[in-house]
Amino acid sequence: DTVNDAKQERTLSTIRTSATTGYYFDMFRSKSNNTNNYHDYIYHNIGDRTLMTNDSGKELTVQPTDRYQNDIGDVVKSPGWRYFENTKTTKKTAKGVKVRFDIEYDDRYMHLLIPKGNKREYTKALTPHTREAKNGYIDKKTQVLAIRQQGEAWANPFVVVFEPSLKKNPSIKSVEPLEGKDKTVGAIITSKVGYAVITDYIINQDNDDAVYENKKLGLSFQGRFAIVRTTIENEKTDITLYIGDGKKLVFRTKELITTNKASAILNYNSKQL
Repeated sequence: DTVNDAKQERTLSTIRTSATTGYYFDMFRSKSNNTNNYHDYIYHNIGDRTLMTNDSGKELTVQPTDRYQNDIGDVVKSPGWRYFENTKTTKKTAKGVKVRFDIEYDDRYMHLLIPKGNKREYTKALTPHTREAKNGYIDKKTQVLAIRQQGEAWANPFVVVFEPSLKKNPSIKSVEPLEGKDKTVGAIITSKVGYAVITDYIINQDNDDAVYENKKLGLSFQGRFAIVRTTIENEKTDITLYIGDGKKLVFRTKELITTNKASAILNYNSKQL
């Protein structure tokens, strides 16, 4: 980012949990080459309302704010904050937060789940309509969420999980940060799909040769991106090891090794341990 003189990395992964369910895992790292005043994560979605709650489902209290009624002063007038309307923000919270965008036309929802971590402020607002939107939403203001974090967002990156759904409650039951040494390296995401409990350990590191080790979980990985999945159903546990970009992934007694950083996958059940 040459305008803000910052280094940034972004990973967006589509992860299925069944033939009809899944989610997007989004991890955004950013740090200034000079002073890290704050970093913002901004997401917009068509819809009729935005609901922000804590982990327990209690709606977060918001107050009007004028913090976004300006731009940063560069020649292209970025980042476009001046288009935000009806901005309302929460107090700082380090707890996990859930956000839901409601689409009344066909009773659909976009769920956002943010794990606990750094203290952050959450702002909801309206922005101009979304071009080429259907079913009347081209004439409606677009719902927007802005998350502000003071300081750097590299060791403490933004981790957001999105689940589109036909239900008011997502199949994802919890999102927890996966911690490394002095930094967040991913997330632990637990879903309930039918009778199956699915837990994904997602590792997303910031360089090709990074090494992560978690002795408590029996988990280690060298590389950029990997997932370990456990699926428990009918007293049976199936396990999947996946490397998207890396060299070696170990979970308990099993290991997956790639050559030339190729992606790879290994499926087995707990009886094979």
